[in-house]
Amino acid sequence: MIGELIEKLTIANIKLFGLCDKKANIAKNPGDYSKGEMAEVMRKDIELCKQRANLKNAIDNKISQAIMTGDVSVTNEVKSYGS
Repeated sequence: MIGELIEKLTIANIKLFGLCDKKANIAKNPGDYSKGEMAEVMRKDIELCKQRANLKNAIDNKISQAIMTGDVSVTNEVKSYGS
């Protein structure tokens, strides 16, 4: 479960990185973009930031829960990794 959350967080981070480039382009050349395009970029940015925060909280909660319960099992594939 934590792995899936981390994967989703990674995807959100990649999308946010792409939006940073787009926001930088808008800042450099605002005349090249319509107000609608700018609003859409900002909407996506806010949505992804909220998603990222929720995912980070979920990961923190899962890790805390695993530590508190002592339920930190590791699959055989992970145990043998690097052997």
